[in-house]
Order: sequence, then structure tokens, then C-alpha cells
Amino acid sequence: MHLPNTALAAICLFMLLQKTVSQDRPLPLWVQLTDKYSFGIYLVHILPLNYIHPMLSKHMNTLWVIPLATLLTLLSSIGIIILLRKLPYGKYVSG
Repeated sequence: MHLPNTALAAICLFMLLQKTVSQDRPLPLWVQLTDKYSFGIYLVHILPLNYIHPMLSKHMNTLWVIPLATLLTLLSSIGIIILLRKLPYGKYVSG
């Protein structure tokens, strides 16, 4: 079980971001975008992940697969949510 390591890493990341982000200046655009669509990303991320991860795993080493699959899943999930929100009642489905 990796719970202590995961919890410690999450706490350290939170503390690092808390110290580096100032209240006076706005957050970077990628953070704002991820924040705006976070619930929708949570809802749909498994759909692109089921296609992206196996495809990358066939052609790359695990060292590259995990970060690349994470990035591609995030970007494709945001794209799906943006398209979904353009549909009638899409905002209600995607949060």
C-alpha cells in the first residue's frame, strides 16, 4: 500500500503551490482551465484513457507512457467537456 507516500506527496505539493502562488497575481491559464472543467474531467477521463494508454503502451516505455498518457487524457477530456457544454443541456451533464 502506497498511502503514506501518496498522502505525503499530496501534502508537499499543496504546500509548494501555496507558497509559490501569490494572491496578487492571477493563476496560470492552464490551472484556471483545469479548475473550470475539473468535475467534467473527472466524469469523462476514463473514456480517453481507455484508448490512449493501451495505444501508447504498445509503442513506448512505461517511463514515457505515464506522463504522456496523463497529459493526453487531460487535454482530450477538456476537449470533450468543451464540446459537451456546447450541446443543449450539456452544462447540466458536465457540471
